[in-house]
Amino acid sequence: MQPLRERLMTRLLTAKGYLSGTEVSQDLGVSREAVWKHIRALRREGFVISASPRKGYLLLDVPDVLHPGVVLPSLTGAFGRPYHYHGVLSSTNDRAKELAHAGAVEGTVVAAEEQTGGRGRRGRLWHSPHGGLWFSLILRPTVALQNTLTLVERQPCDFRQSNSEKFPEAAKNKHSAESEAGRRGAYTEVREHRTASLTKLGAVLQQPPTVSPAEIHTLSLLVSLAVVQGVEELLGIRPDLKWPNDIILDGRKAGGVLVEISAEAEQVHYAVAGVGLNVNITFFPEELEAFATSLKIYTEKETCRARLLGVILKTLENSYFRWCREGFAPFLKDYKERLCCLEKEVVVDDAGRVFGGVVLDVEAGGRLVLGLPDGKTIHLSGGEVTVREGSGP
Repeated sequence: MQPLRERLMTRLLTAKGYLSGTEVSQDLGVSREAVWKHIRALRREGFVISASPRKGYLLLDVPDVLHPGVVLPSLTGAFGRPYHYHGVLSSTNDRAKELAHAGAVEGTVVAAEEQTGGRGRRGRLWHSPHGGLWFSLILRPTVALQNTLTLVERQPCDFRQSNSEKFPEAAKNKHSAESEAGRRGAYTEVREHRTASLTKLGAVLQQPPTVSPAEIHTLSLLVSLAVVQGVEELLGIRPDLKWPNDIILDGRKAGGVLVEISAEAEQVHYAVAGVGLNVNITFFPEELEAFATSLKIYTEKETCRARLLGVILKTLENSYFRWCREGFAPFLKDYKERLCCLEKEVVVDDAGRVFGGVVLDVEAGGRLVLGLPDGKTIHLSGGEVTVREGSGP
C-alpha cells in the first residue's frame, strides 16, 4: 500500500463519524480527486466505505485481511515497521531472510494471506491457507562477547611502574622524579587516562542490550510465549505450550514458531522468527484433522487477524528487549506454567534418537530435562515431544 493510502486508511479507521473530503484532502496535501481515487482502490480491496457528497466518507466494514491499511494503525511500537504484505507467498521466512541479508532493519515484518511453501521445524510442510496468521519478524540481537568489560585500562592506574615508563612527558624533565612539575605532569596523565577509560566503558554501557551466546537458542521459546500471551490478551483464552515452541489448544496444535539464525562463532547476523497460527481456519487436510485446531474452532467465533498481529508484536517487542538484557530466566516461570507436557510421560524423537520418560523441568537455557525409566536424567536441546495418551501429573 502506498504511504498516502496508509494515511487515508488511518484517518478512516480512527474517525468517529464521517470524514470530510475537503478536510482529509487538506490534511493529506492532495486534491479531493486523489482522495476519491484511493477510496475506490480500497473498495476494490474489500473495504466497505460509504461516500456522501455532503458528509464525506465513512468506513463501514473492514475485511479480514492483513492489509497494511488495517495492520499499521494498530501497531504501537517499532516491530512491524517496515511491513511487507503479500497475498500469496511461498514462505514468509524465506522472504524475510532475503530482506535481512540485504540489510533490512530489526523489526521488519513479512506477512502473507497464504503460504504455498510454509514449513515448520525439521523442514516439514506447514498447511498455510487463507485465514491463518503467517508472518516472519527480522531480529538482530547483539551477542555479548566474553570479557567485554576489559576495556577498562589498568595500566594508567598502576603506580608501581616508573614515571619514565608510565608518563613519558613528565620524564622529559630531568628532575621529573623529584620536581613539582614532574608530579603535576604525572597526575595530569593519570586523570587523562582515567577519563579515556571511563569514556570507553560508557560507550559499552550505551550500546544496545546484548544477549549471551548460550541464550540465543531460547529465542524460539520466547517468541512462542509472546504469541500465546498475545492471544490471551486479545481473546481471553489461555493456550498451552508444548516444548519447545508448539501452541496447543484443547490438546491439539494451533500453531508453532520457527526461528532461523544466520550466525558465526560470536556474531549473530540476524534471526528470523516465523510464526504460524491457525486463526479463522475450520477445515484441515484429512491427515491433520485429528491433530490440528484453530482459534475459531476453539472460540466458535472469528478473530480480527490484524488486531491479533498488532497485540502479538507489541507483546513480543517488550519481551524481546528484556530477553536481550536478562536472558530467558525472567520468562521461565510463565513458560513452564503453560507447558502441557511438564510432569507428563512423553516420547521425544531427537533427530532419530528416541527417548521415553517423564518431563521433569525446562532449564533457563531452554533445554528439556527428561527423567528416564532407569532413574537417570538427560538434557535435550531439541526434539519432537509426544505426550503419552492418558498421562497425568
